[in-house]
Amino acid sequence: MKRLFVFGKHFCVLLLIVPLLACGESEIPSSAVCGSADGRVLSAAPTSDLCDSGTESDVSGEGPWNWTCQGSDDGTSAECTAHLAGSCGAADGQTLYEAPTSGLCNTGTESDVTDEGPWSWTCEGSDDGTSAECTAHLAGSCGYADGRALPAEPTSGLCDSGTESDVSGEGPWSWTCEGSDDGTSAECTAHLAGSCGAADGQTLYEAPTSELCDSGTESDVSGEGPWSWTCEGSDDGTSAECTVHLAGSCGAADGQTLYEAPTSELCDSGTESDVSDEGPWSWTCDGSDDGTSAECTAHLAGSCGYADGRALPAEPTSGLCDSGTESDVSGEGPWSWTCDGSDDGTSANCTAHLAGSCGVADGNTFDEAPTSDLCESGTESDISGEGPWSWTCDGSDDGTSADCTAYPPGECGWAHGQMLADQPTFDLCNSGTAGAVSGDGVWTWTCHGSPNDNGAACAAWPTTFECSVQQGFGLQGESPLLIGFINGLKFGFEDLPSDLVVADPENADESLNVVAVLSSIHWDGEYNDPIDFDARVSTQNKNTLAGFYFGMGPPDDVQFEFTVYAYDAEQDQYFRVLHTGGEQLFGMIAKAGGELLFSVDLEQATEVLSPDNYAFQMSVMPDAQDMDIFTGSSATHEISRDWGLDF
Repeated sequence: MKRLFVFGKHFCVLLLIVPLLACGESEIPSSAVCGSADGRVLSAAPTSDLCDSGTESDVSGEGPWNWTCQGSDDGTSAECTAHLAGSCGAADGQTLYEAPTSGLCNTGTESDVTDEGPWSWTCEGSDDGTSAECTAHLAGSCGYADGRALPAEPTSGLCDSGTESDVSGEGPWSWTCEGSDDGTSAECTAHLAGSCGAADGQTLYEAPTSELCDSGTESDVSGEGPWSWTCEGSDDGTSAECTVHLAGSCGAADGQTLYEAPTSELCDSGTESDVSDEGPWSWTCDGSDDGTSAECTAHLAGSCGYADGRALPAEPTSGLCDSGTESDVSGEGPWSWTCDGSDDGTSANCTAHLAGSCGVADGNTFDEAPTSDLCESGTESDISGEGPWSWTCDGSDDGTSADCTAYPPGECGWAHGQMLADQPTFDLCNSGTAGAVSGDGVWTWTCHGSPNDNGAACAAWPTTFECSVQQGFGLQGESPLLIGFINGLKFGFEDLPSDLVVADPENADESLNVVAVLSSIHWDGEYNDPIDFDARVSTQNKNTLAGFYFGMGPPDDVQFEFTVYAYDAEQDQYFRVLHTGGEQLFGMIAKAGGELLFSVDLEQATEVLSPDNYAFQMSVMPDAQDMDIFTGSSATHEISRDWGLDF
């Protein structure tokens, strides 16, 4: 490049490629020229290319920037300028959750941020400086519902920024918060939280079955009051612990009118307290924990006692009320009174009727029909019958009537006093009712004229008395049996000795000397009937009797005395059931077919081995004189019978 400067008459040629200045007679002035930075639009103060020629001054200003290029000698100076270019800051191109407020421009003057996302602004250069258009993008961000455990699908708090999508799922739920343009999107989730239903915290009378959970899966209800259950959330959703308290509630007894303190159906729910007071009665059904309690009451009802409705012989003075307060008794039969309940308890109206009742004559024994003491209460009717006699004592109104009876005395029948082959079963009583026949050696029974009298004592005897030889000789048996002895025996002038010593049945401390121990004795009971003996005698008496038997026979006349004893269990003693009264009887040996009914065994008997004894039998007819045989039915009662020929 060549530049040609001509100053007046003098000139010089400046060859750039040859740095040689050829001058005339004096120096030529040099003008300054701005460098390439002049007029540029820059983002920062220029530091180079300030002057093409001349001396550069300091750069001043903050944009635009100014400096001077000073010429040499008298050469002109050049004023130079660079303009400030606007440039976007760090916020430009970013994805943000809200409008940027910083980092907008690196250089230039920032305009207001426009729109709602994406956001835009301008960084304006100075003077002729260029401006920069800047943009920040909106990023989608989840709202406060994100990550929460909720009882229901969220409808708010979905996105803090961005456009919310529809919510999907049934718990957990998901949605998207979409950014604008190139802004990122956020994926959001909320979990289902278990939450207790309306039943939670309630006070109930029984375990809840509904409204357990507003959300979540309900567990089984546990406990007996209070009751508890869980509403379980899904995935990471929280679970809720729920509780219902047991409320005390009164049972069926509450409000009832009762005759005595209730012991059951006190509470339908809750814990029953003791029943207090005496009527009305009160108690509490206590709920559990915070459960309410119930106050319960039962009222006392008046109730009639056992006298109510009864037919009584006199005004009742007891048994008027089973419960309640008894009033005075009114009336003369029938009688009435009230059993008043307490408070709201009902009252009972009670009545007793006059009953006819028999007098002391009823059930007793009389020789003839009674005429007094027929009725204790009521109206007596006429007496009917000839014995037993009957009549009625009629009550008043609904009062019962009493049927009364009097009896003639009991009287023994034909069987009484007889000697019979078998126990009597008929003709026991002429009047009255026969009791059971008891006994073996003597049969006894009672003819009761009335249920209340002692009756007539009756007895009959067997024709054959079977005696125990062993107990006769003094040997003990399992139970007392009949025992008997021939106390004395004389044939003609031959008096057999009483050489057997036995215990006295009537006095165990005493002994008896007897001729023979009886095995049996038979008598049909008539005055002319023979008496048959089967007895055991000593060796000496056996020899005497054998002499009679094998000789001319025993003498015709016989004298004898005997006693048979029976045991009275009630009196615990023996008594004489058949005996001669201690007197000798007279008779003769009976005959049959021309043969004497008389024998003796030469072989020793085997029932008792010691002392030696022998069996002896005889049958004796009565002599022609009046004699007595006695039969007894107890230690204090006996009768006499005739034995002997009747002329």
